Amino acid sequence: MIDRSPIVETAMRIVRESEHFLTPELEDKIKLSLYSLTSSLLSHNKILASSESQNSSANSCLVDSREALEKTESLFMEEGISLNAIRHIQRLCSLTNAPLPPPGAALVSNRSGLFQMVKVSDRKWTHDEDDRLLVAVSLFGYDNWSKISQFVGSGRSRAHCLQRWIRTLNPFISSEPWSQEEDNMLSKNVDQFGEHSWITVASKMGNRTDLQCKYRYGQLTNMIHGPISSRDQIESPTIKIGTISDLSSSLTANLTNGISPNLSTENIGNWHGFELVSLMNSLKLTGKVQKPLPVP
Repeated sequence: MIDRSPIVETAMRIVRESEHFLTPELEDKIKLSLYSLTSSLLSHNKILASSESQNSSANSCLVDSREALEKTESLFMEEGISLNAIRHIQRLCSLTNAPLPPPGAALVSNRSGLFQMVKVSDRKWTHDEDDRLLVAVSLFGYDNWSKISQFVGSGRSRAHCLQRWIRTLNPFISSEPWSQEEDNMLSKNVDQFGEHSWITVASKMGNRTDLQCKYRYGQLTNMIHGPISSRDQIESPTIKIGTISDLSSSLTANLTNGISPNLSTENIGNWHGFELVSLMNSLKLTGKVQKPLPVP
């Protein structure tokens, strides 16, 4: 099990919603008690699901889980806190290892009035699937999505489970401003996994969604290098012109497309200076000139 238990965090949300004020000391005390309860219940149920369910380990875990339950209930009653959070943990930890069976084929009517199959990726997640995903992450951690998807069942793949966790279910997702430590971790993960693996990057962050990571990395890149303009990515063409009509047509075509051309002043000796100045001013030319235009 991971140190930061998602099951405990969801239980703490229930406690916070029912209590108007919790001192930091009391909150830490409650969280520690709930974590002990969750660990003992998961360990007990894990042994029951194995072939060793009748040995002394199972009996020992049963005793531990009962003691943890009694202590936690006693603490909650002393503080006048509802037992809903405890019941929430008991319900989740009682889930069996048997995955949910794949649902039957679902048909929906499209705009043409014809029926078509519903893809697994388009099917909404149920409460049962979310519960199993929450427990699976608590059991297997953030890196074993094959086991997590097997535990969930219901035809959900590794990618389905990871995306659901990253974007919706993870109770540790933060909406607080990014810290320097998070920025450093984000940059390190992007260097390792690339700029097109945001779900993987987010899973390594642990408390940010893939969309948060992508947006924040864009901000960091702009702060370092400045925004990238699409116009900067287009190489300005060099226009070689010999007559005033060549200049007019070339400048008009390029400026219409939003490109500031470079000018090469070959065979320009026969032009009149006022013609060039007048034309450039009328077009409001902002392009680069490779060398000063000679005035005849």
